[in-house]
Amino acid sequence: MKCSRCGRNIPNTAKFCRYCGARAAAPQRSPAPAGRPQQRGRRQQSGANGFLILRVILIVICVGLVGVGIWKIPGNVKTIIASHARPVSEPEPSSGSKSHKETHPASTLSPEELAAIHEEIARIDEEQAAGVTEDPAIAEEQSKRDLYHDMAKSWFQADPTEPEEAREP
Repeated sequence: MKCSRCGRNIPNTAKFCRYCGARAAAPQRSPAPAGRPQQRGRRQQSGANGFLILRVILIVICVGLVGVGIWKIPGNVKTIIASHARPVSEPEPSSGSKSHKETHPASTLSPEELAAIHEEIARIDEEQAAGVTEDPAIAEEQSKRDLYHDMAKSWFQADPTEPEEAREP
C-alpha cells in the first residue's frame, strides 16, 4: 500500500505513514456476500412493517368496538325503558278499603296548643344554636370537644418562639 501524502510504500496493516506521519487510508475490506445483508435488512424491515400493520388493525378494531358500543347503548337503554314503562293511573280503591281522608282525619289543635308547640320548637332550636343541651352526657361530650378545640386553636396560633408559660390557657 502507498502513502497518499508522500507516495512511499507502507505496510498494509499500518495506520500511519512512518515517513511523513500522515494517516494511512483504511484498508479495503473484502465485501461480504451481497445477498445476505440485503436479505437481513428486508426481513427486519418486513417484520417491522408487519408489526406496524398489526398495530393499525388492532387500533381500528378497538375504535370500531367503542363506536358500536356507544351507538348501541343509548338504543338499548331506550328499548329497556320502553319495555318496562307503564302508564301511571290512579289506584282504584277497593270496596273494603277506606279513603285517605277517612283513615287520617284532619287534626284540629287549639291556638294555645299550636303556640306551645311553636315555643318548644323555638327553645330547642335556640339550645342547639347555642350548643346547650339538657342531657348531661351530651353536655359533657360537647364540653370536651370545645376544650380540645380551644387547645388545638391556641397551639396552632401560638408563636413558636414564645415560651409555653407565657401563652394564654
